[in-house]
Amino acid sequence: MDMIWGWVNKLQEELDEAGQNQAAQLIDQISDDVAELNIGKVEATMPEALALSRSLQNPWLEVYFRHWEMRNRVGSLVQGEVALKDAVEFFEFAHREETLECPQSICVTQDLTECYANMDGPGWVEERMAVAEETLDRISPKWNCFQCLSCEYAEALIDDQRYHEALSYLDQQEQKILAAGEELFGSLSSRKVMAYIKLGEYEKAYELFLQNIKNSEKNYQWRKHVEMDNVSRAHLLALLGKIDEAREALPAWNSISPMSYQTWIAAAVAIAKQDEGFNTWSLSSVIQQALNYYVSVGTYRKIIDVAMDQIDLALARGSVWCANRALMMMQETLPKLRKQDGIQIIIDQYAEKIATFGQAKLPVLANELLEWLNGQEERDPEKEIDWLQMAAKALPEDQEVLSSLIDALKALNADQEAMEYLWAFVEKDRTDSQLAYTLLGLLINGQKLTELERFITLFESESAIALWSKIQRALNEKNLDQAKSLSFRMYELYPDYRGPISVLVYVFVEQKDFANAAKWKRTLANMEEDPRNQLWDVMSYLCAAENWDEARNVAAELEINLVSESGVIEEDWGLVYIRTFTEDGPYDALAQCNGPVTARILEPSPPSMKEQLCNDWVVFDAEHLVERPEDENERFIPVFRKLHTLEKGNFGTSWFVDGAFPGEELFNQFKAQLDEKGWRIWVRSPEDYKVTDSENNDELLAGIYFVLTAPQSISAKEIDQVMHDLIKGWPHQMVWYYLAKEAGKAVEPHLALIERYQLD
Repeated sequence: MDMIWGWVNKLQEELDEAGQNQAAQLIDQISDDVAELNIGKVEATMPEALALSRSLQNPWLEVYFRHWEMRNRVGSLVQGEVALKDAVEFFEFAHREETLECPQSICVTQDLTECYANMDGPGWVEERMAVAEETLDRISPKWNCFQCLSCEYAEALIDDQRYHEALSYLDQQEQKILAAGEELFGSLSSRKVMAYIKLGEYEKAYELFLQNIKNSEKNYQWRKHVEMDNVSRAHLLALLGKIDEAREALPAWNSISPMSYQTWIAAAVAIAKQDEGFNTWSLSSVIQQALNYYVSVGTYRKIIDVAMDQIDLALARGSVWCANRALMMMQETLPKLRKQDGIQIIIDQYAEKIATFGQAKLPVLANELLEWLNGQEERDPEKEIDWLQMAAKALPEDQEVLSSLIDALKALNADQEAMEYLWAFVEKDRTDSQLAYTLLGLLINGQKLTELERFITLFESESAIALWSKIQRALNEKNLDQAKSLSFRMYELYPDYRGPISVLVYVFVEQKDFANAAKWKRTLANMEEDPRNQLWDVMSYLCAAENWDEARNVAAELEINLVSESGVIEEDWGLVYIRTFTEDGPYDALAQCNGPVTARILEPSPPSMKEQLCNDWVVFDAEHLVERPEDENERFIPVFRKLHTLEKGNFGTSWFVDGAFPGEELFNQFKAQLDEKGWRIWVRSPEDYKVTDSENNDELLAGIYFVLTAPQSISAKEIDQVMHDLIKGWPHQMVWYYLAKEAGKAVEPHLALIERYQLD
């Protein structure tokens, strides 16, 4: 481990000692976020990381960060050609004189070979094997990279259909690692599973998969590995014919990342081939989403493989349109492959199969189709698509038919085809039509800003649709002032349109101008037949603006009975959870609700959170984020989204404390002493939490862990001292490793306690 990470750990210690704690944390954060599949967070953090490496004039650190950037791009996001230029440049950077000795320069080989594999695995087999072998010759089996690069070599063999050779190679590499006294991580074994699947030896593959899971149980499982295991389990169960179990094991499509798309689809295909009811247009739409994604990132070989699955399923459903679309994608992708052996023959064979289905025929006259479709009990956009295309061709002026066709195409993730139809109509029509707004939505959602400019030129500069398009462009570019100015102009010209008013509310909220947000939200409320939902928002904005008198007036309109009659609303409204959206995702904190839309947060934030929320006085959006349970007797605490912080609680960092429970009397005394100081403590351990005293015959003891926070003015050194003073009479000492480290105190006693009580 030290061969790869030793210099990284040393650099972190040096940064900590220099007071650059945030920089030190960033080094761990990047790798953790990649492993936890925090894909967007890695992308957002990378500029800061690279700036740090350059400010420190540390090229090794830049190699480290760029390696993890590539793990995110070619690993989690399976980018192919779109990442190739950067991967090659990075490989060259990592092999300069000043970076060649950096241990992470070895890892860069994996990044480049995986990028080639994403583009066209079989087409780059020899090059992938050569570069992996050359790098393996430079390191010993004691390096973690030895296992990673062995996996890359084995995957190249598998892509070349040399499955038995891959299995022998993996056995050989495992023996080298064990002979060097190192532990096997399971990555090599997972490649054996891949080889056995290719050989059709599903029982052996599943048995090995389960053994890998069992071997890894003692270690923390990163989200990346959990996702891969979940998808692989479903795939193997389906291959074994255990369809009910496979369906239950298959994760929701929207819960997985691009790295799992192909295995998920392989599992779904295996299920669908044995369960006809699973082979639906919805599955086709999901597969098309993956195909569209692979096109966008230049992952070409996967397009061929997945398109073949799509055609097989489509023909089984009798969907000629879907099969033809996948066939066209194969034809367009073929020239981009380095190795094209036999694919044209497969394309020709599929074309012949599709041709045997003949042309679809309208079930009724074109002008009767929509009425006929609306009378059907079940709608299937895939079956309807051919009919709607024929009807649209027969009735080119019928906007309802075209709109139905567009809806069907969108349902099947055929946005590009939908846009082609819409462009043809809008360029001819050039009016403020619903179809024009549909095209605008597709352009905005697809980030097609160049085409958006073309769209805007089709209309008069101050027509409603032109102004709305410019507003959407400004919002997309995060130019809030321009969006606001354009919205004012659109409202002036078209006062009955609600869109620009909604944008004004949004902009004013983003700019923390809650008085104006309330004013324009009131304008929207006045346009509603039932304004109650809008008025709740008005009240939230007025509270955020600290306009308590007007907030009370709105409460009266909503028939809310307040106890107090004037001034700040400060009453007991029970407990709520306040949801804050942080870099790490949503976080719900228990709070005391003190008004219809205000609350004060009770619990300290987790130590991992950068922002401390404890005792913050906040305004929240009154929309319930969690539905109330049907059982009225079930305890329910509503959850609301934080809108604005009226007043910070001014507490400092939270510290984690763990160990044996001292008993109710001592712990209650401890809490009372902290309360006197104005500090906050929050127990997070379950009631059955136990610790093991390894120095007393592994005796099981009642355990407790909690977080502690003190006002910002109290230093870590002071907190550490108070903790020592308050618990010195306890029968067992507690652990607060990170607090001690921050306070500059010896951490060895805490490490000894962690080992003694077997704390994680």
